[in-house]
Amino acid sequence: MMKCSNISYEKISRKTLKNDCIAVYEAERKKLKSTLRTINKICLTTDLWKSQNQKIKYMVLTSHFIDADWVLQKRILSFVHVPPLRRGVDIADAIFKCLKDWGIENKIFSVSVDNAHYNDRCLKELKVLILRHRKLVLDGKLFHVRCCAHILNLLVQDGIGKIAKIVEDVRESVKFINQSEARLQTFSQIVQQLKLGGKNLILDCPIRWNSTYQMLSVAMQFKEVFPRFQDREYPTANLYLAEVFRIKLVLDQAIQDESDFMKEMEKSMKGKFDKYWSQCNLVMSLASVLDPRIKMMGVNMCFPLIYPEVEARKNIENVCIALDDMYKEYADILSEHSEEGSSRSGVDQNGLILESQKSNC
Repeated sequence: MMKCSNISYEKISRKTLKNDCIAVYEAERKKLKSTLRTINKICLTTDLWKSQNQKIKYMVLTSHFIDADWVLQKRILSFVHVPPLRRGVDIADAIFKCLKDWGIENKIFSVSVDNAHYNDRCLKELKVLILRHRKLVLDGKLFHVRCCAHILNLLVQDGIGKIAKIVEDVRESVKFINQSEARLQTFSQIVQQLKLGGKNLILDCPIRWNSTYQMLSVAMQFKEVFPRFQDREYPTANLYLAEVFRIKLVLDQAIQDESDFMKEMEKSMKGKFDKYWSQCNLVMSLASVLDPRIKMMGVNMCFPLIYPEVEARKNIENVCIALDDMYKEYADILSEHSEEGSSRSGVDQNGLILESQKSNC
């Protein structure tokens, strides 16, 4: 394939490729080492991060300095594997060893770290080691620099904690939509219908407050879209009865299959269906009845196909009894509110709906 794309291509082995990468690294390392010899003061930043593939932690050490042309430079010096327990003194030893390798142990001006507890011990140990090679500016008062971005992140995360439920709901909604191409298309169609512009939905990194801010900002642009998407994507309780009925039909068809394997599979699934349906059929049935488009029609149609004839009639009657009992409960609430002299408009409306459905039993 590569030969077809480029006739001059020559296949190389993995070993050759590895050696070429190492050769480039050594050449660049030599150049950087030569540059650092001319630098008087170097600032460091360090942080720990976890490799998702290897499941181990590394420490990255980065240098910051002004070169001969007064241009601010930033160079990664090393990635150091820091094995458990990762105590402050262990991290300090690893940093100092890296500084010795680069020959800059006597040029360090400051070290910026986040506010992890082990960094306090680390910087104390590192400060002692460096003081043996040179005097620090202001007796080391500027040596330990706490990361401003990390402190800001802690402050913002504390504030975000007050709206954690809202943020989590937005995050899960964005995640749900982004996980499916079909959902994204549905969401985009609604955006076009409402003539809304803006970017695509952004999923944040929970530990980075700025990404959470971006996620919320973009989601706010589509605040009219989410409820419309929910109406299309999520069936509400009044639609459950028809959906469950379709599942029952599929299971009944499977029991007629000639394959013993399919029959055995259906038997197990049918057991789960019967258990689930027996626990939630009433709430689904009532929700269906209270839908003015369906009323008792859904129950009268579905139950005879779900249950045997006698059981079907009994369950239809149970739905009517439950509807009647629920109406009486609302009537009692209305009576109590009337006695207290409170507003009854909301209760009246519910009572009228229930009375309407009750008359259909």
